[in-house]
Amino acid sequence: MVDNIRPLSGDDIPAIIEMTENVWGGNDYVSVALEFWLKDPNSNPSVVERQGEVIGVANVRMMDGKRTGWMEGIRVHPEHRNEGLGRELTAYMVRQAKSMGAKRVRLITAFRNVAAVKLAGDAGLRPILSMNAFWKGGLSEINWSNNKG
Repeated sequence: MVDNIRPLSGDDIPAIIEMTENVWGGNDYVSVALEFWLKDPNSNPSVVERQGEVIGVANVRMMDGKRTGWMEGIRVHPEHRNEGLGRELTAYMVRQAKSMGAKRVRLITAFRNVAAVKLAGDAGLRPILSMNAFWKGGLSEINWSNNKG
């Protein structure tokens, strides 16, 4: 079955919010970033569509005078993981960045995010920096636009 990768539209937002509602314990930034991606002239968000259903999303933002393609927000519907869609989206973003003149592509991911680290490696990316970040939650209420509690 061939999947269709096409530009993100505003009509896709509800499906993506539903698809990502449990990512990172319900605190995924993608649902909040979607409208920004649509308005940002340097962002090139895309979705994977299968039989009319949105089952993946990703963005490549052109930065650094369009010399760098910044890959972000690669998400695949939980029911369609391990089907190669993340690899397909990642390869698509690399091609898209290259076609827009990028000399390099970059992304940031948690080193424990084994799937993302593998996708990056499969796309030919190599680690250039590892670091630790520390945070403490629960200090105040975060009111995300789609927060359910």
